[in-house]
Amino acid sequence: MRARARDRTGRLLPNARSAGLGLLAICCALAPSLAARADDEVEDYGQVAAIQNREYRMGQELELAVALLPEDAFYKGVAPELSYTFHFTDSWSFEARGAYSVDFDTGLKQQLLELGTQPTAFQETRLFITGDVVWSPIYIKGTLTNRSVMHGEIYFALGGGAFEEVATGSNLGNFYPAPNLGVGIRFFLSKIWSLRLDVRDNVLIDQNFDNVLDASLGISVNFFAPE
Repeated sequence: MRARARDRTGRLLPNARSAGLGLLAICCALAPSLAARADDEVEDYGQVAAIQNREYRMGQELELAVALLPEDAFYKGVAPELSYTFHFTDSWSFEARGAYSVDFDTGLKQQLLELGTQPTAFQETRLFITGDVVWSPIYIKGTLTNRSVMHGEIYFALGGGAFEEVATGSNLGNFYPAPNLGVGIRFFLSKIWSLRLDVRDNVLIDQNFDNVLDASLGISVNFFAPE
């Protein structure tokens, strides 16, 4: 056992180890109070987010598009489409559109006839006119191949319209009301021109509640846009 040093009165002097343990004990005792005081002194600024204004804004819009009606097994429709949209704000607008469908036979009817099966008469969409409230909550800003900045928006549509359905082999059609729901995306080419891709699901109020799905790709021109 090592000898301990004594002072002039004969009392034992603390060695370095015991002195270090004592200092460590004092630090441990003071640490919680110091940490609590430091937390009290930190000011909470809340969440900080940098939100930029939209670089591209819409006013009134004309779109020329081509719509595809792909859902029916007997025919596929290709419809030139024209629409007008009035933008009340950056997020809300109203769109009116009309299209005339040119139908192309898929050959399924002829195959059924060759098999000795007579298909029942079915309806083909010829004309449709719709009006929709459009909500654009998502504005996109990104890079394209790290060379250029791309702007766009994602929007949702809710509305309704009228669809003219023509029976097979007839030129006379009947109009049916049709509520619809849709989603779309826009890519801005400039402050005037933009590309749009839309998908709308229309439910005809007829005996079978038939669905008519139309997907369109078009180019839009923007005018009277706010600065």
